[in-house]
Amino acid sequence: FSTASSYSARKENELRHLFTEAEGFRDDDYIYAKELCDRLEIIKAMKQMRIQSNQCLKAHKNLKASLRF
Repeated sequence: FSTASSYSARKENELRHLFTEAEGFRDDDYIYAKELCDRLEIIKAMKQMRIQSNQCLKAHKNLKASLRF
């Protein structure tokens, strides 16, 4: 994604100030990079939930198998 999109290209920007990654993204009506990062965070959270769900299912199956006589 473009740096202009990430840091919000605005008419009041000046050449005397160069944006750095440490400053983060600026709020704007539409910033592709911020939207992309937000979506990636959601995907990461969903992946983690799926991993935890699979671990619970595996533990349940193991417990069920161990209770058989």
